[in-house]
Amino acid sequence: PDSRDLFGEEWLRHLVQDPAKQRLMERARRWNTLYQGHYREMIELEEWAHQQVHQLLCQMPAGWSNTPIVLSEEPGTADQMRTEYEEEVMAVNIKYLPQEEDLCRQEDQAQALAQLRSQWTSEVQELAHSLAVIALQDAYERERSDLLQRHCKEEEALSQ
Repeated sequence: PDSRDLFGEEWLRHLVQDPAKQRLMERARRWNTLYQGHYREMIELEEWAHQQVHQLLCQMPAGWSNTPIVLSEEPGTADQMRTEYEEEVMAVNIKYLPQEEDLCRQEDQAQALAQLRSQWTSEVQELAHSLAVIALQDAYERERSDLLQRHCKEEEALSQ
């Protein structure tokens, strides 16, 4: 073989004269191609997620831009985040509801009641920004799960 083609195609052809070894090499090439495709798809998913996080941060109110958004590869993270969000909203409601009831019973408290409701709404709206993060986490989990399931099926098909 040509020494300038060290470990190249010509060298491999010379090395693998045996048909069984040639089939093994072909199978190795198919696996390599499959894994390269899987790796590329996972990289594309990560790039998509990074772009989505960047867009989300650009749309958030000023105070939120300092909040890091890190998407998790753990399945079920979006459900956990949703539960935490619901608990936070409940805590805000529990905080303001008794105050609102007290003010409603008193006369001439319209201005105080309006101010209280404004604060309450503001806190709930701040929490609502979490919904966008939860939706993104959910989409990321779904896409990642779909990719991994498809990759497993492709690997199973190739191994047969």
